[in-house]
Order: sequence, then C-alpha cells, then structure tokens
Amino acid sequence: MKINMWGESIMENLTCGEKLTDARKSKNLFGKDVAEMLDIQPATLSNYENDKNLPETENLIKLSDFYELSMDYLCGRIPYHVDLAKLNRPFFNDDEILVGELLEQICGLNDDNKTILLTTLKLLKKNEGK
Repeated sequence: MKINMWGESIMENLTCGEKLTDARKSKNLFGKDVAEMLDIQPATLSNYENDKNLPETENLIKLSDFYELSMDYLCGRIPYHVDLAKLNRPFFNDDEILVGELLEQICGLNDDNKTILLTTLKLLKKNEGK
C-alpha cells in the first residue's frame, strides 16, 4: 500500500471490478439494484465486478456518474479517487473561486512556486495535527 504526502494510504492496484464492488458496497446496494437503476443487465454488472469484462464506454460513463468516481480512477490511470463534486464547490465558504479553478491555478505555477506551496501545505497540515 502506498502512502501519500499526508500519511494517508492510497488504494492502488485495485482492479476496475474491485473498485466498482467497493463503491457499490459503500452505498449499501445490491448488484441487482444498481443494474436496474442504470439499465444494465445484472449479469453484465456482475461480470464487471468480477473482472470478467471491462465496462463498455456507455456503461463506464453510467457507473462513473452513479458512483461519482472518475473514469480515470476506474480504469486505473490514476491511483486515487477524486470526489468530482468537490471540484465544483467553493474553496472556502462563500469564496468565488472553485476548487477546480484553484487546482488549475496551482498547475500553472512555476516549479519554484510549486515547491513553496507544497512546503507550506505540509507545514499547515502538520500544525493542524497538534
């Protein structure tokens, strides 16, 4: 298990099926219920969850939207889950800047400023733990 810079574990190396199963169980749902809600055959969903087949694009979109998981995460392109709804929320209370916009600004920083920002974040996180 990999640990991120905050000391939190990153669930990596899970298959698409394992991620789908975990997401369904976290919502306390049965496969047949999810299949019915998403208009997917129960056997098809079972095959996805048991890694017998990968979801077709249309079903991958349905599952991604339903579980609020990015397709990149489900397909293994990124090792972490991003709560997509958080990207469209204000960063701070009634702040006008959204989390997604803030991330774009951070990505646009030069390397020196990214290093300063990362160092500052680590210090702030450490101080919160006290």
